[in-house]
Amino acid sequence: MKTRFFTPLCVFLAISSVLHAREFTDAQGRKLDADILSVAGDQVTLKRKSDMRTFTVASTTFSEDDQKFIEEWSATSMTYSFDISYVKKKISDVKKQKGVVKMETETWVYEVRVKNRLAVPVGELRVDHWCFRRDDEGKGKVPAKIVSSGTNKIESIEGFATVNVDSSEVILEKSQLQGNFYYLNGNKDKQEDGMGGIAIRIFDKNGKEVHSWATKDDLLAATKGKTVGDVR
Repeated sequence: MKTRFFTPLCVFLAISSVLHAREFTDAQGRKLDADILSVAGDQVTLKRKSDMRTFTVASTTFSEDDQKFIEEWSATSMTYSFDISYVKKKISDVKKQKGVVKMETETWVYEVRVKNRLAVPVGELRVDHWCFRRDDEGKGKVPAKIVSSGTNKIESIEGFATVNVDSSEVILEKSQLQGNFYYLNGNKDKQEDGMGGIAIRIFDKNGKEVHSWATKDDLLAATKGKTVGDVR
């Protein structure tokens, strides 16, 4: 099993470029001058102006006006930066003999590893994926085909942390003629599918695409305009 690491297709702006200073008021009426760094679910990470200390609290700690401000900031100003890597996992292998043909059906998934490159937590993410197969032993001589797709929810990723999600299944069919037999129609005595790669699109809670990545650029292009339910 081989692990591959890829740099992201795009890296978003640093957090320091989107700080929003504000005087927050908590439920006891106490004031706090701080910048918002990030929002993950109902947790907001702030940097206090007086001592530059960073801390994370529930957004409900603050007044209704402040909670609305935090929600609006999250919708318009949140930045993201991810690294994506993966490993391929075989989850089943069924072999059978049909006459003079030895047949094998393998089921694979991609374990996708989403790493948050920022120091602060991010959350409420939707990770859509499309899995591809090649019908030429995976050699790349024919275009890869989308054969499965799906979506995963990530509630939160801590700063510099990684969350793993599994893709939908990819079914690979293999067949091998035994002995000295051959196909009259000229087909090869060996037929074998291969893994064709995976494309990833990550969306925030408002449905805005915040990151995209694929094992090859042409795979990402093949997902344009498609939903995870659109598999042909």
